[in-house]
Amino acid sequence: MIAIDRNDPTPFYQQIHHQVVRGIESGLYRVGDRLPSIRPFAQQLGVSRNTVEQAYLELVQEGYVNSRQGSGYYVSLAATPRRAEQSFGIEYRQALTALQAHDRAQTPAKPRFDFNVEGVDPDTFPFYRWARISRDVMLDEGRMGACKPMDPRGLGAFREQIARHLAKDQDIVAQPEQIAIFPSVGHAMASVLRLLAENGYGAVFEDPCQPKVSRAIRESGIPAVGSILNRREIRGGAVRTAHGHPHVVCVSPENRYPTNTAMSLDERKRLVAWAGQTDSLLLENTYCHEFRFGGAHVPTLHALSTDGRVIVVGSFAESLSPSMSIAYLVLPPSLMIRWLKQRGQSGQLPWHVQATFAEFMRQDLWTAHLRRLQTSLRNKRHAMAVALETHMGDAASFIQQESSLHMLIRVKDGRPESELVELAARKGVRVYPTADTWTSTAPADWNYVMIGYAGIPLDDIEPGIAALAHAWFG
Repeated sequence: MIAIDRNDPTPFYQQIHHQVVRGIESGLYRVGDRLPSIRPFAQQLGVSRNTVEQAYLELVQEGYVNSRQGSGYYVSLAATPRRAEQSFGIEYRQALTALQAHDRAQTPAKPRFDFNVEGVDPDTFPFYRWARISRDVMLDEGRMGACKPMDPRGLGAFREQIARHLAKDQDIVAQPEQIAIFPSVGHAMASVLRLLAENGYGAVFEDPCQPKVSRAIRESGIPAVGSILNRREIRGGAVRTAHGHPHVVCVSPENRYPTNTAMSLDERKRLVAWAGQTDSLLLENTYCHEFRFGGAHVPTLHALSTDGRVIVVGSFAESLSPSMSIAYLVLPPSLMIRWLKQRGQSGQLPWHVQATFAEFMRQDLWTAHLRRLQTSLRNKRHAMAVALETHMGDAASFIQQESSLHMLIRVKDGRPESELVELAARKGVRVYPTADTWTSTAPADWNYVMIGYAGIPLDDIEPGIAALAHAWFG
């Protein structure tokens, strides 16, 4: 007998689904048995017809039942339980044991306080709105799109919403046809850099920079023909020291990682002018553009360029979820045509994720989500600055900029970052090194570690900094 437990937080359709599955697997429902008709069953359970229909559709998709037009839903032969058994040799079992041991060794113990530089606080994720829209898109008339191949650039409705978002929030004017969706910034950058490598370009990149950026440059196969240790080096023509290649210059003007410094308007104008003079391209990473906590608005490189020399790469990893690390490229029209001909694939995200996000944005819930997130981060940023001043005072120095998701901190007695990270870990505090952000040798007096505030709850910041101070200074 199927019943709804209204005190159980599990959605009603899932309760129905789980109970039918248990009935099939226990033999209560046999192959060929007809499930109750939707309308009277819904009335009996006191739920909507859509609730019962959603449970039945999931059962069909999982192979437990078949749908017969005009007749109803019947238990499928495929639902008969089948257990896979296979015997393996001793070498295979030993290798599997070694693999499992490796995984355990690579999974560090959970710290009391994790100042993650890439995390998102679960309290800021719009779980209920996201779940509601996710359910709705699978029951909407357009759900048949889940059964069809997508445009290689991604779902058209999602690309249209991204285009509107960029025009409103970043002054980036682009058409949906110019946008391609990717599962991460690394995938997006590697895709366009491979295309440019095939067309004779070499890459110039910032140093330091995000490890995912330098990794994408290496994996793309594009020649790394130079680096910018100081953005002002462009004025002196440092980029021109590499010959034989047209250039694509990879920069993050809103937030240079990990220093959190932003490129000034004068530097942006000079870089755009330089690209036009040298027939080069600019790859603009918009990392952290949503999280600017002061200062005047500065136009993006894309907004300053009028000749299609700027490629934009952006991500929702920091503003929504790192596990749904949704990224996008905005390509000039001529380059998009080449991308479609030569690459033609973005490493697509599932239709359901794209459709849910598109509807989330269409309902203007994205703007409201960003406002709440920005308020949360502003409060955390202030709390971290106060806690550092309170618990460390003159014993340490820290850097915070107007645009950031983390701060840089070092102790004034000159201890290296590796020692600081290890001391913190012993007291259950996780902070993060910056050595891997440099492709060249870091300055001798660098010794900074990163402490992020996006992923840690507000109430944990002050006791976490207190524990960190105890770890470093006793």
